[in-house]
Amino acid sequence: MVDCYDCHKEIVPPDARAAVGTGSTRMLRADGAHYICYPCCAERDRADMIETGRFIGYLISGCGSMDVPRRVTNWPDSLSFRVRDFRRRKHNWFGIQQMYVWFYGPENRVWLGRQVGDTDCIRCKRLKRKTLYT
Repeated sequence: MVDCYDCHKEIVPPDARAAVGTGSTRMLRADGAHYICYPCCAERDRADMIETGRFIGYLISGCGSMDVPRRVTNWPDSLSFRVRDFRRRKHNWFGIQQMYVWFYGPENRVWLGRQVGDTDCIRCKRLKRKTLYT
């Protein structure tokens, strides 16, 4: 087993039948590779969001005909924000569909996420306004 670089607890992989994943994230640094548990990964992402005002995450949508964006998450899904509102644009200049989502981030400020094309990745930034509907 391996220990978490941040909290120094032993990282136990989840049961193979219950979940997919290793229970840790590998972080490459100049002094070598380190492993971080999912809760510590969420804390690092949260701190980075507050510090920089930017975040690259994943947009989780509903299935089938109800393809409505539900949540914005980080890679291991240990940090999650519920989508409060969304808009679709049919095409941009290159004929690619775009989706915009709004959610409340870690400091209860409004964040805007923009997804371009047929992907799960979404780029997010913190907005100056503090409430979604003014």
